[in-house]
Amino acid sequence: GWCLGSSGAMSARVGAAPSAPMLVTPSGVPKELLSDDDLYLISMTRERLKVPTNSKVTKVSDSADVFDAIYKQRPDVGAICR
Repeated sequence: GWCLGSSGAMSARVGAAPSAPMLVTPSGVPKELLSDDDLYLISMTRERLKVPTNSKVTKVSDSADVFDAIYKQRPDVGAICR
């Protein structure tokens, strides 16, 4: 896998518009255990549009700010894995 265990973070833009929101993985959860319901949906104005209700998810990845900056600078980027 691209990110083993709870290391790293991933994000994907939802839609092609520069203002499209992004999905972001949570912090501290092994990526192989994540489901769609565990992801945060965050707008480009940093509003949390969807927050996981799963008890294993406690906070959004610290990389969300970096992902936000990349998407704003590079509208051609559709996903990020770090």
